[in-house]
Amino acid sequence: MFLAQLPAQSPQLPDLPPGPSLDRVRGPIEIPPYEPWQIGVMVTLAVLVLGLLIWGIVRFLRTRNNRTQTELPHLTAITELNTAAELTTEDDERFAVLSSLALRRYFETGKGIAALGRTSREFLHALDRHPQINPRGTQLTH
Repeated sequence: MFLAQLPAQSPQLPDLPPGPSLDRVRGPIEIPPYEPWQIGVMVTLAVLVLGLLIWGIVRFLRTRNNRTQTELPHLTAITELNTAAELTTEDDERFAVLSSLALRRYFETGKGIAALGRTSREFLHALDRHPQINPRGTQLTH
């Protein structure tokens, strides 16, 4: 136990040399997550993908609309005339209006003659000039 009671002498360490001064220490350097050219490529790809998506949706809707089966124009007109006759048994004026509208729709969809946005006079004049309705070109009496 005698050795444990002796005072311990630690060797003296030499002084540290002078280190760098903290006057010239800079903050951390910020590195952006993406370069400008990378952002440009991503934006271009996003616009391209969005454009292709819109184009695909429009094309799908157009083909879906083209696939729908439509009735023949003359059958639709006959159905409208029959409905007009059933709805207006006592009202001749309403029957005239509904039957005129049915015939105008028939000429618009079946024959390609613009009839819905025209007055009666303009419509009859268009019928005079239409080769399918008036093949000889003679004037119909109005």
